[in-house]
Amino acid sequence: MPYNGYILATRSRNLRYSSTSITVSRFDKFKTEAADRKQLGCKKIPGLFLLKLKTGAAWRLRYSDLDGKRVTDTIASGEVKPEQAALIALDIRAQLQKGISPRTEAETRKRVLYDSQKGADNREYLNIGRYFEEIYSPYQITHRRTGKFILNGIRNHYGHLFDKDMDTLTGADIKAWFYDKQEKGLSRVTITREFRAFKAMLNHAARPADDSKPVLAINPLSGVRLPEKTLADRETEDASEKVAEKKRNIIPESVKEQIRKGLDLFADYIQTQRRNSREHGKAHLTDLDDVDYPHWFIPFTHIAWLTGMRPGDIRNMRWENILHNRFNGQTLLNFTPSKTKDKGESPAKVQFPVHGELQDLLNKWRNQNGNPQSGHVFPSNNPRGSGIIDKKAYRRHWIRVKKMGGAPDDLDFYCFRHNFISQLVLQGAPVLAIARLVGHKDGTMISRNYFHLGNQDAADIVAKFSQQVSTPAPGLAEPSDSQ
Repeated sequence: MPYNGYILATRSRNLRYSSTSITVSRFDKFKTEAADRKQLGCKKIPGLFLLKLKTGAAWRLRYSDLDGKRVTDTIASGEVKPEQAALIALDIRAQLQKGISPRTEAETRKRVLYDSQKGADNREYLNIGRYFEEIYSPYQITHRRTGKFILNGIRNHYGHLFDKDMDTLTGADIKAWFYDKQEKGLSRVTITREFRAFKAMLNHAARPADDSKPVLAINPLSGVRLPEKTLADRETEDASEKVAEKKRNIIPESVKEQIRKGLDLFADYIQTQRRNSREHGKAHLTDLDDVDYPHWFIPFTHIAWLTGMRPGDIRNMRWENILHNRFNGQTLLNFTPSKTKDKGESPAKVQFPVHGELQDLLNKWRNQNGNPQSGHVFPSNNPRGSGIIDKKAYRRHWIRVKKMGGAPDDLDFYCFRHNFISQLVLQGAPVLAIARLVGHKDGTMISRNYFHLGNQDAADIVAKFSQQVSTPAPGLAEPSDSQ
């Protein structure tokens, strides 16, 4: 971002000692003789250099911004002399040390200029509440699967700011909000999520997704960050991570047996209920004693166990997603995970091979339901619903199955997904292959959360490495025959 014409009124032009190692003569010679894209660096100011361009030159500065990201900014044109460029670079570094974004002044000038050029009709949408209701809400509902959830969060957390104009927001507003939420016991994870959602709305106002005219020149909170984490925050995060890591472990065999027992007892319970109903005036109901699955939750659970699919994706699963290729004989379960449907132009997709136990399960369930070729695999019986099973239903049945089998109360249904990934990691499956099977675009999350070595694994690795080292360490060489 150019800093041309930057006025440093507080700086003396007559420096006692030169602030840059680039002399005027070297500066002039470089501009005249240097090849295109060559750099002339300053040895006194880290990151400052003169870049030769096809027409002229430019002063640039490399530095780490307030978020720790490496940035290279154009701070002045090549017409500015070395001493003046050095003063600009020093001033930027001084701002960074004070926690001030060096781009703030330029952005402020840009906002003032933009405000002076805006029409009265566009300015009325600067009001946060009006922009939220009339522009941002319709956009979220139309383009985002989680739009209602995001909008409810903004309304609940930032409704007290709806009377303000967006361009009057400051870091002080966010700090006050942060400490208020913290005092009320809201977790930092939730606070951070809601802050990002609010900033996303302001980004939308500055850079609309469609061709409409921006309401803001820049997001007034673009350089605002939440207060640093305290020691208590870090301790809470560490405790949460330990709990999460425990959940990501492979399900112990004893717990697997408890789950199987719970599913068997649940099937018996459903069959007993149906027999009682048929014996007491409801003989028209289907006899469940001779079917493979007396209740939809049983195959629902086995699919989660065999595929690692998210519960929401199993609920949304359709028979049309199961495709058989008659040329190679392969059957694939093709779907776009609900969680990523509205993320980017090309969201992650899953192509899961269907064979073995999974193939047998799906064939039995399809036959039991009249061999449907379309529609939801687990349809809802509620005619007023969306056509899929309510998420509260599978959670209710999961609680009953755990209780019947004696499984831990805190065992989340998501354990099947964690178990699937952890098992594949333990077997040495390629990270990208695992990512594709579970609907991730890359292996970052899996590498970060599932590749934790046990002490024995680490010991085995070190022992194997030691056996491969053929050269003894200095001073430990075996004596030769002549000694």
